[in-house]
Amino acid sequence: MDQTVTSTARLEVRQFVDDDASFLHDLHSRPEVFKPLEMQPSADAAEELLRIRSFRDRFGPTGDFGIWALALLDGPLVGLIMLKPLRPLADHDGMEVGWRLHPDFWGNGYATEGAAGLLELAFFRRQLSEVFAVIRSTNERSRGVAVRIGMNGIGSLDYGGLPHELLRIDLDQWQSLPEGRAPIAP
Repeated sequence: MDQTVTSTARLEVRQFVDDDASFLHDLHSRPEVFKPLEMQPSADAAEELLRIRSFRDRFGPTGDFGIWALALLDGPLVGLIMLKPLRPLADHDGMEVGWRLHPDFWGNGYATEGAAGLLELAFFRRQLSEVFAVIRSTNERSRGVAVRIGMNGIGSLDYGGLPHELLRIDLDQWQSLPEGRAPIAP
């Protein structure tokens, strides 16, 4: 079975496989990753294997929605990316786009490219009318990605028990972005 959910010019979004647990452990052990998210650092690869399996159990194999691996085309993993319901972590019925990149790959535009690719997936293949992002106010890098893909702040909400900024983009806004800021659907 093909594990690819979608791809962009440089990136593949795919289902996680068990062998990705070591990468996720390294990612979630980096203070520059876990501190802005206010999460606990990863204990070990076994913990991450359980996380991978919970992603599969929660979202299934179809690739409609989920938390997925983000990799260079025919290359290494660079992070994770998601398109998933805000519930149960927030009292909101919207769908969330999110990203988490390994620091070794920061500054290459991968988060922006991957997130824009997920907006194309959301709007054209999943037929969503709007997509949200929830970002801690102290996480300037993630907020920058959200702005670059055309999202606008619309308020705040509690997410996982912590206050977050709520950003949004709808289909009309996304379609009106200049070419190059978001992929154009076929």
